Amino acid sequence: MRNLTKTLSNFSLFTFIALVFCSLQSSSWFFLFNQHTSPQTWLPILVYWSLYRRPFESLIMIYILSFTMTSQTATPLGMILTLQISLYYTAYTLKSRLYQPGAVFFMTATGILTLLSPIFHLILSYFLEVNVIDQFYFMDWVLNALLTSLFALPCHLLFVWFDDLTDMVLPTETGRQFG
Repeated sequence: MRNLTKTLSNFSLFTFIALVFCSLQSSSWFFLFNQHTSPQTWLPILVYWSLYRRPFESLIMIYILSFTMTSQTATPLGMILTLQISLYYTAYTLKSRLYQPGAVFFMTATGILTLLSPIFHLILSYFLEVNVIDQFYFMDWVLNALLTSLFALPCHLLFVWFDDLTDMVLPTETGRQFG
């Protein structure tokens, strides 16, 4: 029972921080910085759960994150869910092929997935939507990847602290990053 309580509290902490991060991206960022490119603040959560959780737990968090994002964007739930699952499998492949413990790999994986996210979105839009996305802004794409990668470092420290707070045991292939 104690283990279930800690697992649910870990999910609750990440769900709350997902709400805060999605709010930051969808409304607060534009209030503070006008029309400048915002980082994809939800992506570090997806990357963390892809790298440091079992697949079943990660998929549950993907559904929670998708429902959280749906309330704050005009993108349909099916598109968000398909995009996040595609990004999850990409991160899982990175983990199985190139994994290095620590924040640097986390930031690199977040940057790679940020660069792939618009490409996946364009491809999925072509197959799933009636109004296909036809505009691609190169500088926004690069700046978005840079901002999201920089945003990932404090996120990694926060997420590790959440895991320490709830005594979450990481899978053996990832191990501990900090003492």
